[in-house]
Amino acid sequence: MSRRYLPVALALVLFGLPLFIGLGRSDMDNDEAIYSYSVERMLALHDWLTPRAIYDGADDPFLEKPPLKTWIVAAGQLAGLPRDEFGLRFFDPLFAIAGFAYVFALGRRLAGALCGIVAVFVLLTFQPLVFEHGLRSNNMESAMLLMYCGGIYHFLRWTEEDRRVGRRHAWACAGYFAFGFLAKFVAAAFLPIVMAAALLWRRDAASKIREAAAEWVWPAVAALAAIAPWFVYQGALRGRAFWNEVVGHQVFTRFTSFLDPNHLRPWHYYFVELWKGLAQSGDAMLAAIGLAWLVIHAWRGRPPLVRILLLWWIVPFALISLGTSKLIHYMYPFIPPIALGAGAAAAAWMDFWNARSRPWQPRWALQYLPAALSLALLLIALWTAQTGPLAWKIDGLRVLRTTTAIRPLMLGVLALCAAGSIRMAIRVVAVVALAAALPIPAYAAELRRLGDAHLPLHSIRDCISGEPGGFHAAGRGVTGPGWMIAGHSFFYYFRSLGPYHATEEDGELRTRMFTPALHTPVILDKRRIAYLQAGNASLPWEFLSAVDLGAFVVVLPGPYESCTAAAVAAGGQRFEFARAQR
Repeated sequence: MSRRYLPVALALVLFGLPLFIGLGRSDMDNDEAIYSYSVERMLALHDWLTPRAIYDGADDPFLEKPPLKTWIVAAGQLAGLPRDEFGLRFFDPLFAIAGFAYVFALGRRLAGALCGIVAVFVLLTFQPLVFEHGLRSNNMESAMLLMYCGGIYHFLRWTEEDRRVGRRHAWACAGYFAFGFLAKFVAAAFLPIVMAAALLWRRDAASKIREAAAEWVWPAVAALAAIAPWFVYQGALRGRAFWNEVVGHQVFTRFTSFLDPNHLRPWHYYFVELWKGLAQSGDAMLAAIGLAWLVIHAWRGRPPLVRILLLWWIVPFALISLGTSKLIHYMYPFIPPIALGAGAAAAAWMDFWNARSRPWQPRWALQYLPAALSLALLLIALWTAQTGPLAWKIDGLRVLRTTTAIRPLMLGVLALCAAGSIRMAIRVVAVVALAAALPIPAYAAELRRLGDAHLPLHSIRDCISGEPGGFHAAGRGVTGPGWMIAGHSFFYYFRSLGPYHATEEDGELRTRMFTPALHTPVILDKRRIAYLQAGNASLPWEFLSAVDLGAFVVVLPGPYESCTAAAVAAGGQRFEFARAQR
């Protein structure tokens, strides 16, 4: 492999491929259930033009977003991907890895390979991006991250290259815009806004805009030709109702009011959540320094890429902050500039000290011994700084013990000085300091979390349906509140078990839990459980078996009780009913 590609390969292997770890070991969340159901119904009905909505399982059209992501996932299923959580999510980490490759490429152009590696590291350790409606879920976030990273990269290359080469980048940028628009509709609109702002923030803005007018006409026409057919088809088929849904409700209402009151947030929500996520991973200080670096260099205009990166972050953040409805995943495509700023700060730190050191060239063999000792001591210092006190015993005999990183660090530097390389000692200290500033423990913890299993709903369904190790009790159905209250995940997993008995009646719920002939799994929120227990204290609540799923509990009475153990083994938690006061 060429040395040029070694750093990007290292970055993608260490910080991209882990996104596949445990990909199929968690239940579909609420929105994932919507899109996964749409994929399954598209394959069952062979209707590729109209996705289906999960609401009540009525196969109504799902027109909130164009169906490109649904088409891609469904095509993967037809191509042989497993029809399970892994197969439905397969393309999401794949898109994310491609986006990470673009982030690395931007980082290398900004400040070198180290900048790209640190930027990808910061993105992976930003936990909401990975775990909350993020890059490993069957949603649109990975596709949008790829769209913005690819679009910004090719726009940058267009600004740098001559007309012959630049024209190819204009086509690529238009292709990414069409990809994003057909995946998540107007969420892609910030790309041309950022591009226009970047052109205006140039000394040669007038000439560059004239050049753009000539070179972007046909790419723009091609993007429009790719986007328009689905909208034209649905508009012709459904008329005004389609436009009211896709534009009125999903854009205008979300921006000016709300579809869900839980989405109402203050104007500073995205800025606060960004800082909280960075602080949680330990990247906050480096990211703050990186943002300052971006602002200073954008003001100076050197290099030109810095202005594009700063606009990529601040313009969409400011615009989405004006809306009333806010969700954390709306900001994900605009985090890479912050990560790249952190990478640039790390590269600037190393460049500062590299300029004051020189390569180490031992003059005689005796220098290798203190050098090896120095390396060992510096590794011990780094380990202690990241994980805490280190103790090493052999057969009860204490061989090594460190409580802080200062002592081994100082001894390591002295050993390097003894080897005759004071300047090399300076360089090594700079490397150790940078490594200590990076949240390596957060990376290790994230790798462990990626492998955790959490499939309680999947396990309950398989147990009830008679999968290996379970029993066959499908047909009685499930009892609980409306699906919009309980969440779409329950319908996605339990719809094959029989009819859904939607009820708010205390008597019906009590009957389903305590009358043997009418037992069904019952979905209850915890406030309702407390209310029912208070009004029915004479019933044997403490003997009910149930699985705790956060805000909701799945009660598994009678023959379903055996499925509780399967759910707990798959990462769920057993819910313990309080003993009623009789």
